Amino acid sequence: MNIELDGKNGNMFAFSSNGSIDQVLIYQVNIHDVGTGIMMTQDILSTWLRNGAANIHMWDQFAVVDSRINKIVNAINANGIENGSGRYGIFLSGTRYTLMGSTIDNVHGGEHTMRNPYLDRAVIGSNYMARNNYSKHTWTLRGADQDDSLTGTLKKVVGAGMSTQRVLTADNTFFNDKSAWTVHIAPTDTEQNERLRDIIFERNYIKAGLSTVASDGPLVQFGLITLGSVTNLTVRNNIVNLNHAMSFAGGFSANGFSGVGVEDRNFVAPFTPIPDPRARPPMSTGFRAYHNTVFRNDVASSTTRAFDFGNDPAIANADNYTIKNNLVYAPLATQSVFASNLASIPNLVMTNNNSNAQTKIDPLFVSIPADSVDQLSTTDLKIAPGSYAAGLGGAVPVFEDFFVTLRTTGVTDLGAVLK
Repeated sequence: MNIELDGKNGNMFAFSSNGSIDQVLIYQVNIHDVGTGIMMTQDILSTWLRNGAANIHMWDQFAVVDSRINKIVNAINANGIENGSGRYGIFLSGTRYTLMGSTIDNVHGGEHTMRNPYLDRAVIGSNYMARNNYSKHTWTLRGADQDDSLTGTLKKVVGAGMSTQRVLTADNTFFNDKSAWTVHIAPTDTEQNERLRDIIFERNYIKAGLSTVASDGPLVQFGLITLGSVTNLTVRNNIVNLNHAMSFAGGFSANGFSGVGVEDRNFVAPFTPIPDPRARPPMSTGFRAYHNTVFRNDVASSTTRAFDFGNDPAIANADNYTIKNNLVYAPLATQSVFASNLASIPNLVMTNNNSNAQTKIDPLFVSIPADSVDQLSTTDLKIAPGSYAAGLGGAVPVFEDFFVTLRTTGVTDLGAVLK
């Protein structure tokens, strides 16, 4: 606690472990100019287990509080070419993990700002995460490996048979100006047997930015994206600012940008036959989206939408999705719709949101945040009396708004901020 760790633009990990340790608190530590801020990868533990080590278990009770990780430094090869592969603000698996009141800013070095391959019982709250590198994410939450994708035999891994679960992510700001997906809650890809369940994502501010490299152009496509085997994910009271988002062709709807992308992709087994029933993850179910606000007030050359349900045929295997009391506003977009690809979702409940026509009608926001601001004021995106969005909502189990103002019973407004 209360120390500075200066990597001197080097390759060092500020914190890492070569074995199982418990009850670690990093408090008021300033980490900067390092290869990785915190590296706690379960692969190290799995290697020990495969080699016969005893008493190896997942890291438990690891907390980072009121600390700062700033500037991840890329490696430079003999030809002077930079490479950020394998470098992160935080790369950590664990049980009972806490990240609170901290700032993690890669300054476009390394890969993801924070990557959590596996978490069980975690709180990620009141943090600022920013400036991941190209094609990476500001935050990515994944699941523990279940099997060996190369040999088709079960690994002796820490995390086998478990799911990432019971994760609360609240009151954070995520800023991304370099990649298409800002927040990613999903298995690594369609060939990884990873599972996630019982996750709450609430009262977060997701902000798209314009790359400082002029030749890049706009790069951000989604505020939050969830793919594959994710069960019981609740997304509520979040604000997604899509100013400076890109127009992207392919993957989801051709040409457009969205607050939230949801797609259930078929698991592609990398070996045949599948040797164990645990090697096929369940399909997605129980997605809930309540009281989210998605907006952009800059000129947009293609479709802006709050939700995009993807175009993978596997979405037809998803089940039990509920989308209520959400608000999208994009007055200058070429086209704006509330959601796309709805026909592919069975058992979808989507009511009490604003209509496609209303996405271009001013909901009478008291104020709209300036581009230079990363924290919202209490009037930002708050609807004024007389807004069509006032009282248009339906009953849902959400009792506060983005600013933790109690929602009164009987009258429900659309969006994340009460009038």
